[in-house]
Amino acid sequence: MARHSGRTVALREGILYVRVLQPALHYELEQISKSEILRKLKQRFGGKTIRDVRFRVG
Repeated sequence: MARHSGRTVALREGILYVRVLQPALHYELEQISKSEILRKLKQRFGGKTIRDVRFRVG
């Protein structure tokens, strides 16, 4: 993820929480890019390590 895009906040029970700075970016990641990001994360770290990714504005 680009440096300005977001920051990993936590990884709990297979869910990766990422904080983003702007609502527009949150929308783009959640609605458009989430499936591709999740696919790449699972490919790299395994499906048991990361089951889902959740984006939060803040």
